[in-house]
Order: sequence, then structure tokens, then C-alpha cells
Amino acid sequence: MYRPLRVLRIAPAPVLLLTACTSQAASSDGTAPSPSATRPSGQATQEKQLTSQVETALGLTTGAHSGSFVESGVERVSEGIHTRPELTDGAYRLSLVCAGGGAATTVITAPGTPTTKRLPCDQSLDSEHLTGGRSFRIDVVGAPGATGVVAWRIDRT
Repeated sequence: MYRPLRVLRIAPAPVLLLTACTSQAASSDGTAPSPSATRPSGQATQEKQLTSQVETALGLTTGAHSGSFVESGVERVSEGIHTRPELTDGAYRLSLVCAGGGAATTVITAPGTPTTKRLPCDQSLDSEHLTGGRSFRIDVVGAPGATGVVAWRIDRT
């Protein structure tokens, strides 16, 4: 037996859910949210600018990497860099740049030879030579109060 009333009882539920989801986008007085609510904050805008600067400094924005390019990345100084690149036998160059405020500490750990260096967040480029074929750990940790972004790039030399 066909029961059309059962269908009508079920149908309004999705409509109510859809209405509830869309009504949250409006403010309590029924108007749309202000454009400033959807604009990125000053900190996000500054972070994007700093990211662009460090990517340019390392040549990451050109899109045309030579055959020597291995890996790269950009992180917030507060989050740091923590990577374990897989480097086959050969010579490599690790390039680092930090932009923002304060400084970070770079620690390159290879079997038996940890290297620690200060990396100022003043957009100056720093590089280290690495020898592949062994396990590496690269950590860049922001000093207390350091802000901005840090980028790295590894190339085969």
C-alpha cells in the first residue's frame, strides 16, 4: 500500500537542515556578514608577503628548477622545519632563508656530526654543504619571540 503522508513527513527535515546551515551565514539581525569578516588578517597578509620574499630569495618562484633541485619548503618560524631528506651519494647544498623578526637555530644532524648555527630572520641567505649517502635530519627552530617564515632548498652540486 502506498503511503504519501510518510513521504511528506520525511521531506521537511532536509529542508530544515538546509535552512539552518544557510541562516548561520547571516548575522543576528538578518544582514549578510561584513566584507571585513572574510578579509585575511594583517598577520596573514604579512605572512603571505614574507613567504613570497623567501621563495624569491631561494629561487622557488621561477618554476624552472634545474636538474640539481632535490626538495624545498616554507614553514612558519614558530612551527620550524623538521625534515629527513633522502640524499643519495654525492654533494649537496642546503640553502636557508628566514624573514620576519628574531632568529632561529639550524641543527643539521648527520651520524656523529651535528652542526648548529644561528639563522637571523633578516632575509639573509645561509647555506651548508652536505654529503649524501647518509641519514640527515634538518631542524630549524625559532628562538622565543621569533616571527615570520623560514624556507629551505636542497640542490645537488
